[in-house]
Order: sequence, then C-alpha cells, then structure tokens
Amino acid sequence: MCGIIGYTGKSDAEPVLVEGLRHLEYRGYDSAGIAVLNEDKIKIHKSTGRVDTLADICKNSPLRGCTGIGHTRWATHGRASAANSHPHTNSSKTIAVVHNGIIENHTELRQFLADNGYKFVSETDSEVIPHLLDYHIKSGGDFKESFLKTVRELKGSFAISAVCRDAGDKILSARKGSPIVIGEGEGEMFVSSDIYSISDKTDVIYVLGDNEVAEISRDCVEFSDFDGNKITKTPSEIKHNSYLEEAGGYDHYMLKEIHEQPRILKSLLSGEKTLSDIKNTPFLAERVKRTDKIYLLGCGTAYNAAMTGGIVMRYLCPVNVCAVMASEFAGGFYDVDDKTLVIAVTQSGETADTLSAMDFAAKRGAVTVAITNTQYSRADTESDFAFYTRCGREVSVASTKAYTAQLAVLYSFGVFLCNCLGGDVKRAEEVREALLKVTADVHLSLGLEEEMKTLAGHYAGCRDIYYIGRGSDFVTATEGALKMKEITYIHSEAYPMGELKHGPIALIDRDTPVIAVDCHPDLHIKTESNLREVVTRGADAVCFCPDGITHNGVRCIHLPETHWITAPFSSVVPLQLLAYYTSVAKGCDVDKPRNLAKSVTVE
Repeated sequence: MCGIIGYTGKSDAEPVLVEGLRHLEYRGYDSAGIAVLNEDKIKIHKSTGRVDTLADICKNSPLRGCTGIGHTRWATHGRASAANSHPHTNSSKTIAVVHNGIIENHTELRQFLADNGYKFVSETDSEVIPHLLDYHIKSGGDFKESFLKTVRELKGSFAISAVCRDAGDKILSARKGSPIVIGEGEGEMFVSSDIYSISDKTDVIYVLGDNEVAEISRDCVEFSDFDGNKITKTPSEIKHNSYLEEAGGYDHYMLKEIHEQPRILKSLLSGEKTLSDIKNTPFLAERVKRTDKIYLLGCGTAYNAAMTGGIVMRYLCPVNVCAVMASEFAGGFYDVDDKTLVIAVTQSGETADTLSAMDFAAKRGAVTVAITNTQYSRADTESDFAFYTRCGREVSVASTKAYTAQLAVLYSFGVFLCNCLGGDVKRAEEVREALLKVTADVHLSLGLEEEMKTLAGHYAGCRDIYYIGRGSDFVTATEGALKMKEITYIHSEAYPMGELKHGPIALIDRDTPVIAVDCHPDLHIKTESNLREVVTRGADAVCFCPDGITHNGVRCIHLPETHWITAPFSSVVPLQLLAYYTSVAKGCDVDKPRNLAKSVTVE
C-alpha cells in the first residue's frame, strides 16, 4: 500500500521524486522520504505525515543529484515515525532502499544480521533489506549480484528499489507481488508503483513481472529473473492523460469524482458500449458456456459492487451465483473447478486478497475475469479476460465513481452471461433498457446535493448511524455505511431490514439515526413495518425511496423513479454526498482519511 518512485537522468532528481510522491500519496500518507545520490554520498530527507511536509524540508535544504528513489508509506510494521519511514539504509549510508509489501521472514533475517553485527534503528520489516544487501556486498558481490542474492532470500510480497553509492546512476528494482513499472524517456528513466504517477513524463513503459529484476540506468534498462537470467521485454505505449489534473474548482477530489459519475456512466453504457466490448472479446463466450457456478470476488467497495452484480446475475442466469469477500475465498471451502467462472472486481488491480483468490481459482482450473480500472495491473495481466471501468484515476481514497463504473461493467457482463448460458431473454432485455436510463437517473440524484448538505449537519454530531435495506437496497445501504465510516469516523453499520429485530434493534434509541433505502416495489410494505419498529423506539429515521412512496413518521427523500434492478446506481449517489458533507461538517480530511490507503497490496 506504499508508493515507490525512482528517477535517473539529466535533471535534478529531487523535484521529480517529490512530484511523483504527491501523485502516489493515495497509496499511503503516514510518512514520506527521498534518497538522492550526490557524488560520493547518499543524502536523505524524511518526514512523518504528508508529502507537503517533505517538500518543505526539501525547499529549505535541497538535495542535489540526478539519481534517487522515494517512498510514501502506509504503516504496517512499526508506527508512523521518522525512524520507520523509508528510504532505509545500511549503517554507513552507502545503500538506500524503498520497499512496498511484507517481508514474511524478516524475524529470521533480522536475527541472522544481528548475529553478524548489524544494528537496527527501526521497527520495520523493510530495514532487513539494506543490511542484507550490505552483507552480500561485503561478502564479495557487486551491487547487482548482491541484490539478486538478497531478493532470493526474501519471502513474502514485495516491490523494492535500491541505489548504491558505488554503482553510479544505477537503480535496481525487483517485484514479487507488488507492482513496479519503468518509464522510458530521452536520457532519463522513471520507476513507479503505478503508471498514473509518471504518465505525464513518458509515453513508453515496461511492466515488471513477478520474480523479475530491472537494472535501470539513465540510457537503458535491462531485465532478468531472480537467478540473473536475462529477459527480453516489449515496451507498451501509453497515452498522456488527465489523471493528474487538479480538483477542478471542487473543494475536494471526492466531490469532483461524485459529480463525474454521469459522464463516466454515459461513456460506459451509451449505446451499450461496454456490452459490445464484452461480446467482441475472442473466445470468451466459448469459455463461459460450460459454467455451472459463478463467484464474484472483491474487497471493501469492490465487494459491495460484486454483491450487487451477484443479485443481477442471479436474476438473469440459470446457474449458481455467489458473491464472496476475496479475503475469505481461499480458506472458505468453496467448490472451484474447470466449470467455475470467477469474476474479480478490483479498482487498482493490485489488491492482494483479490489476487490471492484469483490465483487460488486459476490453479483449480476456473475461468477468471477481472473488472479493473488499471490496465497492466496484475489482475489485468494474470486473468483470462479483463474489462476496464475506464473512469480515470480516482484520487480520493473513499471510492465513488469507481463503484458505479464497476456496477456498469457487472450489469453488462450479466446480460452477456444470460445470453451465453440460456438465461431469461426477457429479463436481459429489461435490464438493457433500464441501463440506458441510468445516466439520467444519476444526474437527477445529484440534484439532492443541497438536501444532503443540510442533513449532514444533523449527523455530524452522531456516534452511531444504522443503515437498512432489503436485497440490492441492503447492498446500497452497506456501501453508504462504508462511505460514512471511512471519511467521518462515525460508527456506521448496515443490516438487512428483516434482521433488525433479531438483535441489532437493541441498539436503537432516540440518539441513533436510521437510514433506509427502499427502491423495490414489492418490498415497500415490509419496509413500512421495519421503519415503524425503529420509529417506535424513538429513532430519527430517513428513507431514500422513489417519488410517490411515503412512510408514516419518516422523512422520505425521493429518488428518480426507475427500475428496481438499476436503482443501485441512483440511490447510492445521495449516500455518497451525505457522507461527504458530514465529513466536511466534522472538519475531517475527506480525501485522505486516517489509517486507509487506496491500493491494498498486503493480505
């Protein structure tokens, strides 16, 4: 979940590294640091907190040199502190290393190194890397040989970049699980954890594969496996994009991204573009025709999208469909074989739990499909088929536009599967027609913004909020509760409406607001009964429901009238706005909530 940046070339490295870390800060912002080679020294600046703090240090004390590496950290092993921040060095500061991932055997390595006289100054697993590299160099190896020996001895998931005082402008990078890309310029090279952070500086990138090493100089890059065997890689061309644009007049990226949803959905669904892309994927229909069960996997918001996708696919397809938390899949005793279709939903394409579940499924012969926003990510390259949400970079840690874009692709894929598997053709047509209205529905839901801003003022002082719904409305309630807890730190919990009376209703009183989502026409009467239960116990209840629906004693906020199957698109938007404005009212850091990171690359 940390971000790595590297540069070697003809310009000063420091400004390139700091700018790159700003673009990677969504991956972690507990601390940041850079190391720059300056003649016979490696000079380092570190700081806890945001990259802006590091930038101020660099402004007051610039680091001169044309080769360097940088890191922005999400704390795992060891608290957020200057000592635990990267880059880490050997004792003589002739080696500097940045690391993303987990070194699973760090305890054994630390003991071995301590026994050989090495002293540690941090609590991190990462610090074993520069000391182990130093150990191998002192044992007679050069920088490259010693680096290869080091990565072979590391167990776990990692991306590593290292520089050495005695190796000139060279940067060595290795990947095992966590992403690394190399960008090629004219007389300069870039290293990064993702494409977005360097896409304005290069049009040519190389994606480092698992168990591969890149030896990077300002004029070239060479690749090998961990044993040193050379590998030939073909570069990929990328287009310069607007991913790195500013918030564009909005106070926060999250608000901007909420408002981008109609445009993104129009692009994905207008003229059924996404469905057409899926249909035209070679061999896909043949591969899925034998399917007798479907698992949808995801984590966090992506899991909520998978749950809604599962409801749609159960409505359309004549096979067993089940949404499963990716972190629970491999150990959950799910039946997986060559007739299984596994659909993995992941915004970053690098979510460790999801990748592990995909690997588990692939080894058992399942067909794997990735739905991701990130081309060249592991989910993209390691799945049998991949489809992109194409919603642009999502800067805010709390996902909004990526969620509805994931829904758009899942719904389209559901229609495709219905046709492949002999499902209900009338229902498929029903869903297709409803999808063409989604963009207008979401646009209308954005019209509730001022009402959500007012409502947020009432919720800002709450300790607990409960969200309820049935069927796909329960999933929307779950996503709304997740947004609220992520960015406001209010305890927010979602329950299926019918489950309230089986325990959770004990927590309901006059100080506990209840938010209901009620968009299914066959369930309005049951919703009325459940809402009466909470109102009777003094709760302040609000219900998001279609125009024309009322519930006694409950404030009803009316949504666009739409088919229940596509209601999750428009009903989630006011819940996103409500969470946003509640966070603003509380004075929280909306785009960078505490303890969270955008790309979760550890299990």
